[in-house]
Amino acid sequence: MEKTEFFKPLHNIEISPIVRIAEQARKLEPEFEKETGKKFIHLERGEIDLPTPIEITDSIDKALRAGKTKYPKSGGEIELKKVIAKKLNEKNNILDITPDDVLVTVGGQEALNLSFQLFANKVGAGFSPIWSVAIENFVPYSNIKFLEIPFNKDFTINYETLEDTLKKIEFLYLNNPHNPTGKIFNYEELSRIVDLCKKYNVFIISDEAYEDIVFDGLKHVSTASVAACKGYTNIISTYTYSKSFAATGLRVGYAASKNKTAIKLMNGAEYTHTAGVPTAIQYGLLDAYKIDLSPVVNEFENRRNALFNGLKEIKGIKINRPQGAFYAYPDFSGVNAEGKDILDVLLPIGVCVVPGWAFTKNDHFLSYARLSFSAASVPLINEAVSRLQKLF
Repeated sequence: MEKTEFFKPLHNIEISPIVRIAEQARKLEPEFEKETGKKFIHLERGEIDLPTPIEITDSIDKALRAGKTKYPKSGGEIELKKVIAKKLNEKNNILDITPDDVLVTVGGQEALNLSFQLFANKVGAGFSPIWSVAIENFVPYSNIKFLEIPFNKDFTINYETLEDTLKKIEFLYLNNPHNPTGKIFNYEELSRIVDLCKKYNVFIISDEAYEDIVFDGLKHVSTASVAACKGYTNIISTYTYSKSFAATGLRVGYAASKNKTAIKLMNGAEYTHTAGVPTAIQYGLLDAYKIDLSPVVNEFENRRNALFNGLKEIKGIKINRPQGAFYAYPDFSGVNAEGKDILDVLLPIGVCVVPGWAFTKNDHFLSYARLSFSAASVPLINEAVSRLQKLF
């Protein structure tokens, strides 16, 4: 007889619905393309179809040939941590960050999971809709009670709800630019959030994975740069090389905090989890922040424009203009009055999206869906929009 009761701490962890949906789509794809002669269009995952910059792949190759194949230093090689600290000071305006305040992790996801683990068995909250991995993986892994703070319909903040929630929690998860809505929190919003968190002594976990993917001439503002002005150090900022550099498979991210205890504890947990990012990859990223990312941002902005402009022309679909990341989050209630699962509505026309239910444990934004343009060219986006126009 299996001793399944031993496994109870992990019973509530689920694979992200996005992964399950993507697997379902891959199974349907061959039959759809065979029967229709049309391409199946994937708008569900945050994978990126652009190549990883050759400067990075060449640098990794050079590091491998130079013998950088031994055990990595847990928490990050000092050379990379110095580069990251310099970047955080100069680009993110998080002043006085030192290499000792930086922890290099296996992807931004490990940085976030370690941050959540600091609050095991406690209460936290985040703005809803919320990235599915946070509620499906981080929260149950650390046995956290998690409250959702729903955005207003235009993705602005209900500060009354926010303040009422902050009175009940120990940490706030803040994702900016925001997945799945494409919202960017501006300086004024972040300033009010930091003020309220400081008032109720609430820690902030600031997930800034999409910091470089910002449109319309807007600027990304790091939460910790605002918090510094408020004299508040109870914040962990997390980042990744995955999105900006189309390097999702390299699995390199990092966390930074002026809270010395937090970084020290996360460092020990990181060693327990993975014992560090492969050495050659760390050395291969030393010059990554010298790469010009404007062509990447321009490509994503062109895709954003194609998707947004196309969807807003379909009567019954309501959509807010995505400001950053590579997702749109339209409301389909006007064209799906029966409230069917939007996935079931769109899969027969060869378009895969992620329904709103994947981003909440409550009933927030259930008539919405996330459409990713991270791996869909403008012609493919135009074709997807054309199919939706015909369908609706």
